[in-house]
Amino acid sequence: MTQTIASAQEYLRRNKIDGWLLKDYFDANPIFWNVLGGHANNVTRPCWLFIPPDGPPTLLAHGVDAGRFRELWADLGEENAEIAPYSSRASLVAALRMLLSGSSTVAMEYSPEGALPRVGRVDAGSVEFVRSLGVEVVSSGNALQHATERWTAEQLDSHRYAAERLT
Repeated sequence: MTQTIASAQEYLRRNKIDGWLLKDYFDANPIFWNVLGGHANNVTRPCWLFIPPDGPPTLLAHGVDAGRFRELWADLGEENAEIAPYSSRASLVAALRMLLSGSSTVAMEYSPEGALPRVGRVDAGSVEFVRSLGVEVVSSGNALQHATERWTAEQLDSHRYAAERLT
């Protein structure tokens, strides 16, 4: 997860995007769990992950679910990640407003006109909600690809080896 977040932050900085906001509810967004590097069991409320271009990410989870994420975040260390609990719709709105303060653009699993169905994992209401907080939402497709889908040098070597042998 540490490398994924670092790669995402590199992409955000280079492209002048103020953050990557991932949301999941009832396992609708496998990208959320891929970025976290695992899956927390029995999550019952919406959860949000905000990755800023610099600094530690913040996971926003309902108080009844927050503890379920601690094991996934153990490798980041307490100083490098925060799990912020919310308890109601009003506290969720306040927490997201604070997380996004100073942001004008965030990437989300949104695909304009549904052009990339694999990326379009966040419902329209959530996109509208974030926009209502005064933040422009752009697709996270390129951030996702940069952070999670690039080959390491070893993987590229393996691919070249296999291609050479098959040819």
